[in-house]
Amino acid sequence: MSDADIPASPTGTDGTGGPHSGVRYREKLSASPGVWAVLTLMAFLFGLVSLRMGPTAGVATFAVTWLLMAGILVRLTPVVEVGPELFVAGGARIPLHLLGTAESLDAEQMRVAGGPELDARAYLLLRGWIRSGVRVHLDDPEDPTPYWLISSRRPDQLVAALEQARRTV
Repeated sequence: MSDADIPASPTGTDGTGGPHSGVRYREKLSASPGVWAVLTLMAFLFGLVSLRMGPTAGVATFAVTWLLMAGILVRLTPVVEVGPELFVAGGARIPLHLLGTAESLDAEQMRVAGGPELDARAYLLLRGWIRSGVRVHLDDPEDPTPYWLISSRRPDQLVAALEQARRTV
């Protein structure tokens, strides 16, 4: 099992005792193959432009451009995690006791939730290459944010992990 995806488990641990000990759910919202194809095409086009300076310059430009863009893409990949005390979505963190209900959204429901039904105060962690997601309502009277809308490839597992975590807090 990779570090990228730790599914919900009944014990709430990842089995390693390492940095993710106690994590009930972990998902990296990594780029789809289509995004990687576009990145490769863009790097190729940069290399093509620099071919006028010679084949070595073209290949070097392609390689450097691809590595830089890939590094940025990987570095900026957000993580969604349900831990023993916190729910983390990208750069946002909230204690589990402040969470309300969570609902799994399929592609069409996610489109509507992120469009016509969107509350401007909501926290968004959306990735265009991930069609499904989760809406998590907040029960924090001091926070004007009504809910978090988060992309997820496994929304049902995320909702189950959130519900399990809320029951244990």
